[in-house]
Amino acid sequence: MSSSASNSSHHRKLALIISNGNYSRSNNKISHSANKVNNLAEKLQSISFKVTKYTDIQTDPEMFGNVKKFADEITDGDIILFYYSGQSDHVNNKNYLVPIKDDNIESDRDVEDIATSADKILERLVEKNTSYITLFILDCCKPYIRKAGSKSKNATESKGLREMKLTNGALIQFACAPNQTAPVIPNIVSDAKWQSQAHTIAGGLGLGTDMNKLNCPQGICIDENQTILVADISNHRIMEYTRDKKEGRRIAGKTTSGYNRGHLSGPLNVINDADSKRFIICDSNNRQVLQWTRGSSKKPKILIDNVACSGLAMDDEGSIYISDSQKHEVRRYCAGERKGTIIAGGHGQGSRPCQLNHPTYIFVDRDQSVYVSDSWNNRVMKWAKGAKEGIVVAGGQGRGKNLTQLDCPTGVTIDASGAVYVADHWNNRVMRWGKNAKHGDIIVGHRYTSGTDSNQLTGPTGLVFDEAGNLYVSDSYNHRVQRYAIKED
Repeated sequence: MSSSASNSSHHRKLALIISNGNYSRSNNKISHSANKVNNLAEKLQSISFKVTKYTDIQTDPEMFGNVKKFADEITDGDIILFYYSGQSDHVNNKNYLVPIKDDNIESDRDVEDIATSADKILERLVEKNTSYITLFILDCCKPYIRKAGSKSKNATESKGLREMKLTNGALIQFACAPNQTAPVIPNIVSDAKWQSQAHTIAGGLGLGTDMNKLNCPQGICIDENQTILVADISNHRIMEYTRDKKEGRRIAGKTTSGYNRGHLSGPLNVINDADSKRFIICDSNNRQVLQWTRGSSKKPKILIDNVACSGLAMDDEGSIYISDSQKHEVRRYCAGERKGTIIAGGHGQGSRPCQLNHPTYIFVDRDQSVYVSDSWNNRVMKWAKGAKEGIVVAGGQGRGKNLTQLDCPTGVTIDASGAVYVADHWNNRVMRWGKNAKHGDIIVGHRYTSGTDSNQLTGPTGLVFDEAGNLYVSDSYNHRVQRYAIKED
């Protein structure tokens, strides 16, 4: 170690770091990109790096011109670091870094014409001189949403960076695993409709412990391959269902309640971790949040204990958000934290704007605003990052069946426009509330009654979209998960 440190001290250290966050199209803005780059610049300067920093580059010529200017300073034996935080897209398995003037990016050809090739940048950094090492880091975890085209009602969303070919003397690092991004926030038009008849993708054969049955499913999550994870609460297990498979696979829990190794007790929720190799479980009766590694025989890691966990979410920086239904609050936990920071509620049980009453499901958007199903207040609250109070974005008019009301909201998610989608549990329906709307609209489920037909729900809880805008609902008391396809033009 000492030899390596001594050798590196004889090499110049040069860093080029770029932050793109203020995109022309609002659903692609990244609020914290500049802060991340500023913090990195300070740390690099503290270890003797000469830092060149650019913020909000508008065009490809400007981007590549800055890269060439930096590359001209490189001499043999330098230590080079390139870091980019911003939006990206890919065409034919090649990665492109998107400038902030992105109004007209609609097709693959537009990406090639307007954005900057990541391969081209890397080649320019290594082509003239032999550096000691070149570190090439791309922090592009948020899905990039292209402009909706004339033949498409809904905009399309990038599925993450593609693997890059290694170059001699270069190390390539992605903040998200290749082909992965942060959780999907679909771009759905305001008049979108869903098929009223759902397709059952898990369970639906009555309650039971068999691999093709569920017992009161709760939280659900989905990856880009339409693999579904289900918190099968009364079977004390997490089930995985791959696309078009009738039977699931138990990936956590033992089907019987317990606290010992490998057991769960009443798991309420499950989310995928950022790198997709792990998942996080709200083990509610055991009052703990667990991190489980796929295929591992090791004991799951206890992330948080002594918590009445109901809702789970993760932001694109890897922080975990947990709703505590007994303390009536939501906390954010950065990596390694056990105490966390209160970011919603925390002022006792109540209905004031600064209070919550039995918060359950939560969703975190790209600006780290938190949407909370404030279940016993029959409303959904939005708490902007750093806010002292929340605002009502759905319900809040007392318990009831009217379009202005909710009855114990549970699962919650949003689309790119800010519309809120909520599982209205005791009203047996899913509702959409447009941004600043005075009332919601029923999008799936019967208007008032429960039932077992494919157009009916009984106690919906978990709610999630796939990247195409198809809606998945855990239909708890029918012991099934339903998929509602979004209607095409």
